[in-house]
Amino acid sequence: LVPARRPLTGLEGSPFGVSVSRRADGRVVFANHAFTRMLGLTPETFVGTQARDWFVDDAQRAAIVRELKAHGSVENVEAEFRRLDGSSFWVLITIREDMFGGEPVNLAWIADITERKLMEGRLE
Repeated sequence: LVPARRPLTGLEGSPFGVSVSRRADGRVVFANHAFTRMLGLTPETFVGTQARDWFVDDAQRAAIVRELKAHGSVENVEAEFRRLDGSSFWVLITIREDMFGGEPVNLAWIADITERKLMEGRLE
């Protein structure tokens, strides 16, 4: 895996979850504490996993991947993620293609919007 910890430590304090995954194989090479807290695990256990495994709906994930391939970014898309305990939660995700350590990566930011989705459901 790319030794991603040192150059990205500035992202640790972000209020948003931030992760970096290799485009070649989808393996996560960095995640800040905000991201992994939302998933219910530690950065050390999240790094090395497949980014795709944390999406609840594969069709939703595939649509995001299509958008990313077509435009090089995905802006503020709602997606359902899975926690380590199997429960799900909703996120607003932005992904940008980038280079890190000489290889192409996806840089992702997520915000938990579960409460907003619950309130929207109640209003309907």
